[in-house]
Amino acid sequence: MKRIMLLVLLIGLCSLGCEESKRAEVATAKNAPPVPSSSMTRPIGRLGLPIGTYVTIEGQRYKPTKPPFKVHARTLLVDTLQAKRLDVPVKLVIKNIDIDSLNTETRCVLKGYESGAWVGSPEGLRPGTPVEQTKFHFHHYFVVTSVDAPKELRINR
Repeated sequence: MKRIMLLVLLIGLCSLGCEESKRAEVATAKNAPPVPSSSMTRPIGRLGLPIGTYVTIEGQRYKPTKPPFKVHARTLLVDTLQAKRLDVPVKLVIKNIDIDSLNTETRCVLKGYESGAWVGSPEGLRPGTPVEQTKFHFHHYFVVTSVDAPKELRINR
């Protein structure tokens, strides 16, 4: 009886291994050859690092002074990354804290990671499918995990 149970267990584990190897291959298109998952990498974000990399950023609330004035109220002009000054500042929308109440001179020091999401409606949808007004694109944002400065900023839970 123990041998039968052991045999059943081994067969089950082998089948899981086979399923895992099937999942390791990701099809990129309907008729495209499979791509091994080991060759897939995280996309590079606006900060120049793979999305999801934990970092410290510094900057000030961004408010455009000339057209176009259309910008998210929680946009930070990041000028320092990991205590190193950037050659070109990067604009990033900040999630889960309210920086829109800060003036543009207030310096922010935040810890977290860059992330993002696809927004808008892609091309080629069936006729009659509801579409968003936004063009289809990847929206980058920074998820704050802790605030070093200013002390009055709080993470929205």
